Amino acid sequence: MFILPVLLPYTLYLLAGMLLIAPLVMWGARLSPARAGWRVGGWPAPVLGIGWGLLLGTGMVAWLRLLLHTGNYLPIAARVQPADWAVLALAAPVAEEILFRGVLFGALQRSWSLFWAIFLSAGIDTAVHSAQPWIAIHFTVAAAYAVAFRQSGSLLTPVIAHALAVSALLLARLHPAAVQHLPAWSLYIVVAVALALICAGSLRRRRKV
Repeated sequence: MFILPVLLPYTLYLLAGMLLIAPLVMWGARLSPARAGWRVGGWPAPVLGIGWGLLLGTGMVAWLRLLLHTGNYLPIAARVQPADWAVLALAAPVAEEILFRGVLFGALQRSWSLFWAIFLSAGIDTAVHSAQPWIAIHFTVAAAYAVAFRQSGSLLTPVIAHALAVSALLLARLHPAAVQHLPAWSLYIVVAVALALICAGSLRRRRKV
C-alpha cells in the first residue's frame, strides 16, 4: 500500500533497506531459504498469486468506488506518475514480500500458531506504513498476502498478488469515471474467477503434499 506521489529517493532507500535487512534477519532467525519462500512452487504458485491478486484488486476497486460515490476523502492522489508504477507495482511487491512474508512470517510461524504469525506479521507491516490513513485495509491486505504465501510456500505467490492488487488500484485511480460506472456484476465475475483460481491452486498443492 502507498501514498502518491511516491517520494523518491526516500522510498527507494526504504525498499533497498528491506532487501538488506532480510538476509540478516534470516541469519539471526536461522531461517532456511526454502522456509523463506525461495522456491518456484510449480504452477500452483503463480495461479494462487493471480487469484489472490484479482480478489484483493477487486476489493480495492470496490472500496475506491464506494469512496467516489460517497464523496469521502480519497487517500490516493489522482495523478499517477511512471515512477509510481515502477516503484509501487514492481519494486515494492518484491522487497516487501521478501521481508514481511518470506522472512518475518516465515520465522514467526515456526514459534507461533498460524493465526498469530499472520496477525503479527501483518501488524508489523502495517506499523511500517502507519503514516497512511487506511490502516485497517492495509492490515487486511497484508494478512491476505500471508495466507497466500502459506498456501503455496513460494514468494512468487504474494509478489504476484501484491503487484496485481496495486496495479488494479492505480488503474482505478487513473480512471475514476470508469470506476464509478462500473456495473456490480462485473466485480462479481472477477471475484468468482479469483476464487476459482485460488481453489484450483490450493487443491493441486494439497495433492502434491
